[in-house]
Amino acid sequence: MSPGRARIKYHPRFPCLDRLVLEVDPCLREEEVLKLFREVRRMYWREPYREDSGAKRIDDKGYELLKFVLEAGEGLSWSERLERWNERFPPGHPWSYEYETNMARDFHRLVRRLLGMSYKRFLKPNVVRPMPLEED
Repeated sequence: MSPGRARIKYHPRFPCLDRLVLEVDPCLREEEVLKLFREVRRMYWREPYREDSGAKRIDDKGYELLKFVLEAGEGLSWSERLERWNERFPPGHPWSYEYETNMARDFHRLVRRLLGMSYKRFLKPNVVRPMPLEED
């Protein structure tokens, strides 16, 4: 057995639950583990996205928008979110939003693409949420 192996484990329905799996010998140096991780991550992102998933990659703006909205929490209105977003990305920046409705639309589309359900439905109790695959 080699001191380290890596593979990509695809989730059949939710690309956000794909996993990079590393199997490493405990004696492997940290630098080698990091190198193995970087190689498999690079392979994952360079591969054409699975056509059967129907999902496209999320761009940097999309990740930033998801992170921004989720970190801000539920207490803010979309107009307050827009104001804070545009402080970070002022008008003229390619990520700036002019209308809060466009920002909300983009966020909800991203959530639906990642989770396969609306954000409101995902937050409801007793909703079956996507779960990672069981380990082999």
